[in-house]
Amino acid sequence: MHLKFTKMNGIGNDFVVIDTINQHINITKNMVKRIANRHRGVGCDQLLIIEPPKESHVDFNYRIFNRDGLEASQCGNGARCIAKFIYDQGLSGKRKLLVSSIGGMLHIELVGKNMVAVEIQPPSFDPKKVPFKTEKQDKSYKLEIMSRMIEFVPVTVGNPHAIIFEKDIRKINIRQIGRDFQKHQSFPNQVNVNFAQIINKDLIKLRVFERGSGETESCGSGACATAAAAIRDGLVNSAVTVQQKGGHLKIVWPNESDRIKMIGEAKTVFQGIMNI
Repeated sequence: MHLKFTKMNGIGNDFVVIDTINQHINITKNMVKRIANRHRGVGCDQLLIIEPPKESHVDFNYRIFNRDGLEASQCGNGARCIAKFIYDQGLSGKRKLLVSSIGGMLHIELVGKNMVAVEIQPPSFDPKKVPFKTEKQDKSYKLEIMSRMIEFVPVTVGNPHAIIFEKDIRKINIRQIGRDFQKHQSFPNQVNVNFAQIINKDLIKLRVFERGSGETESCGSGACATAAAAIRDGLVNSAVTVQQKGGHLKIVWPNESDRIKMIGEAKTVFQGIMNI
């Protein structure tokens, strides 16, 4: 079976995007793993699927699969790429879109040739929504990881994140700490582990160890979750830049009841046809 695809990039987070409106495909776990394989497939952090909407007021439905083959609930960088793909492929002439995903509704707007703004559901620090198992709700929590107590903030923006503030994120063992957090029984659905360094009120440096993908060059939902935790605790301003290895995102969250906005690049790398 021949399948058209587009390879895209959102500040270093790379995707294979497939339009299932104009072509039919049944996604399987093994298929995702083959496509995402960087040696024997196209290679990507996540596979993104565009589908017809399931509700009349929605423009499109959007699915995300990590390279381990499991479906994810949210991907901020992917949402920006989806918006550019939809517009460039002529699937819609609208520059503002409402897109549904497992993690909730996304309000997406093309604000430049390669610049896209995405509004995600208001962040929640309720441990039941993350989910994170604890006897009582608090501002932060501690788990014993690698023989030391690590303080973190659990937050969801449609997918779960654990935010760890560090003095220098270059010196952390991100692979081991990330894996230990993800398999901890306190996170029944695992968790994306974010290591953040506050540079000043306008800048956060960030590394993210993602579920199903490991450390990636950038994570859009991770940037939103991290900024939300820092804004809530007064560590940064309500509009802040989050710098990751792949590039930077502008995150804006003026009030706790508001959707959180992310603005950043989305680029097409190449298009092709694969044999599935």
